Amino acid sequence: MPSRKKAKGKARKAKKAVEAVNQDDGKEAAAANHRQRPLELGLQRLQIDDSSVIGRDGICDHMKISEVAIFADLPSQAPLHPCKQFIGDFKAIFYAALERGECSHSYRTAYAATRLQHREVWEDATKMELVIRFLLSSATVIFMMNDKNSAKVNASLACYFEEMAAATLYETKASPNFPKVWEMCNADDHTLVSFLKKRIPCCCLDKAHKDVKSVKKMGLCWNNDCTLQHKETGSLFQCVGCRRVNYCCVECQKADWPNHKIDCRNFSLMKAAFDSRKK
Repeated sequence: MPSRKKAKGKARKAKKAVEAVNQDDGKEAAAANHRQRPLELGLQRLQIDDSSVIGRDGICDHMKISEVAIFADLPSQAPLHPCKQFIGDFKAIFYAALERGECSHSYRTAYAATRLQHREVWEDATKMELVIRFLLSSATVIFMMNDKNSAKVNASLACYFEEMAAATLYETKASPNFPKVWEMCNADDHTLVSFLKKRIPCCCLDKAHKDVKSVKKMGLCWNNDCTLQHKETGSLFQCVGCRRVNYCCVECQKADWPNHKIDCRNFSLMKAAFDSRKK
């Protein structure tokens, strides 16, 4: 039978162990509160009053993704921290290229400039997925603030990284669909809202989707000299070679062929090689 002295010693050790656990829990709670503060400010800025968009903990899911995962005060050694710098650098180069008039080539310009500098993001599926989720979240928040042009840009960047990941990381397609990305940058409200609603985990865009559901989707004529540019998607003609770009009429397709033929043929060859490898 243990002595009274030994029993008291065990009791003191148990008490210290409980105090240590409580202290650690207190530190974790303080850190969680610190990370949650930007979320609360973000929700106040957006003035979201509809309880249907708020999760069980009082925070909208897409706000969690953007604020906690990237823009909270993460330590420099945090594994996902490089995503923050990557997004800032990519956007800066992308916007500069847009201002120079590079249009749809702005994505490739930004890719070439960040490919080596941010290799740890480009070659990591987990980090790339976080970048995509953040951009989708940002586009949703910005759209809800009625800045539709900025929402389109963020959605198009999310679409671009989705396409790049599918082609280079997951190898589920032959090559990125760049026309699809550029069309998202010029999308109508119906196309934009539908794209975001399918990808965010919350119901923030349910009302907006109902409002635009009756509006017909508009597509982009790939001929830069076309006077119409946007036309109902159901009335556009698809290039039979690549099946990626659309035209409003045969005349526009013929006029754009000198510009499109290289990309069209290159993709056809890549698609054939990809299909043969998958067999």
